[in-house]
Amino acid sequence: MLPLSWSYTEEKTAQFCSSPLGRSTFIAYASVPKHLRLRTFLDQMSLKLESPLLIRGVPYTTTRNLPGESWSFASEAVLCSSQFVPSRSLLLLEKRGLKHGFSRETSFTDGKETISQIWKKSRYANSKSLEFLFRQTPTSRDRTFVYYARATREPLAAAFFSRRGKHLYHLERFTRTARAPIGAMESLLLLALRTLFLEGTSEISLGEVPFSRPSHIYQDHYHTTSHNLSLTIPLLKYLVGMRLNYQGLRNFKDKFSPLWRPVCVHSTRNLSLVDLFLLALLTNAIAYPQAVKDSIQLLRALRLCEPTLCPTSSSLYCT
Repeated sequence: MLPLSWSYTEEKTAQFCSSPLGRSTFIAYASVPKHLRLRTFLDQMSLKLESPLLIRGVPYTTTRNLPGESWSFASEAVLCSSQFVPSRSLLLLEKRGLKHGFSRETSFTDGKETISQIWKKSRYANSKSLEFLFRQTPTSRDRTFVYYARATREPLAAAFFSRRGKHLYHLERFTRTARAPIGAMESLLLLALRTLFLEGTSEISLGEVPFSRPSHIYQDHYHTTSHNLSLTIPLLKYLVGMRLNYQGLRNFKDKFSPLWRPVCVHSTRNLSLVDLFLLALLTNAIAYPQAVKDSIQLLRALRLCEPTLCPTSSSLYCT
């Protein structure tokens, strides 16, 4: 299974978003040709970029087939079509949301504009947003759903899902305005889930939550690594907690009664604390003085590359 926000493509070329990150290169997300295995793709990318690769959101079962080292301190919320039954409390929230508005699917072009408008009216509009942890805007392969006020038809909430596989989707981004009523997001996501499941989708990921323990059947896979990076958990929790209410995010996703499955940060070489620190700075996952990032950018440690097209017919990639 591909990492979160990654997808397969019918094209013979792969598109990826990458950034130099210290001694490694961070691949934020990629569209991989269907004929290419993930391990082959990473091997070829590493040769082309002449550096080890760092990726995130990798399912534990996938890391077992990859060279290098992994560490899991997060879990993704997974819903399976065969087991998904909304709870009574979730249905009541949906009912409250439907009193004041309605949801429907929209095109990806309209979705881009709508998501931007809603974000500008959200509680977090003036705060520094997370970057490179998910796709920011939908593409033609993605599915976008919007919640509208019943009286004014004003868009109040939106969510879009990327296609992770033939019968797999991943919730990339969901946002709401400060005026969205209670139950708006729940009713919006329930419409999206029912729509995708009815079309034959077998599994939908609601995304990952840091410092979130997996379901019982996965407990042995938590913090899997050959060295004890787990000692940094208290510090990371404190720093990330200043930027992200991860417990509130876990509580929201728990309303859908998901299976929590561990996902990993993976390096094609030995994973280091420096990798994690630089990744946290790049993604704005921790608070830091602007002077710190300016200094790092001056050293070109965090220079971001634009998404790059690269042919995959050989082991060489050109940008």
